[in-house]
Amino acid sequence: MPVLEKLLNLIVLSLMKGIFVGKEIAHSACEFLRLQALEISCLEHLEWWRMESCSMLNRLYLSISICRKLLVPPEGLQSRRSLQELKLSHMIEDLNLRALGVGEDWYEICHLHSITIC
Repeated sequence: MPVLEKLLNLIVLSLMKGIFVGKEIAHSACEFLRLQALEISCLEHLEWWRMESCSMLNRLYLSISICRKLLVPPEGLQSRRSLQELKLSHMIEDLNLRALGVGEDWYEICHLHSITIC
């Protein structure tokens, strides 16, 4: 992630199976400033994800799929006012319920215009 954060003109980023094998993702503050879409899929070891205060300010779309160990929404989503759409696909039921407003993490994503669960 530290290398990717330095790509100043990155607009779309897809992290797929085998690209990232860690248990945690943490973005540094004030990085990924032009990123508009982030897709994360098949990260089988991902358990926790945190976004620092001003990372990914312009992101409009976030898709997370088949990350079965991710139990809660990414920490820091509540300050992403430009994030408009969240799509969760093939995630564990507990995370899906949290995205629907059941659970203590609802405040993280209640400002989003669209939440899709499939």
